[in-house]
Amino acid sequence: MAHNVTTSDVAARWRALTADEETRAEALLTDALARIDALAPDADEGIVRQVACSMVIRAMSAGADAPLGASSANWSAGSYSGSVSYANPSGDLYMTQQEMRILGIGTGRVASVSLLGGE
Repeated sequence: MAHNVTTSDVAARWRALTADEETRAEALLTDALARIDALAPDADEGIVRQVACSMVIRAMSAGADAPLGASSANWSAGSYSGSVSYANPSGDLYMTQQEMRILGIGTGRVASVSLLGGE
């Protein structure tokens, strides 16, 4: 299913994007939408837009220069020091449990079949 999710949707939910960021966001949106379509092909367009943008923002928040696999960075100079931890250090494109739930992914269904016949 073709979705109408653009880099403008990402910018509206996050911040203005540079030209390089728009290019990256467009590629990430393509990947995010492919994953969503594979797992929830009949999902509501508004929910798809929200989840795809959130996935892209999480991936881009790590930054292109974030060290792959890093979970924190520390530095010091004399009496000054600093520390940074990354929420998504490798810039992975993923859905949260809540996003999967609102897309209807992984929700169980229960059914029964009578093997004895009748009503």
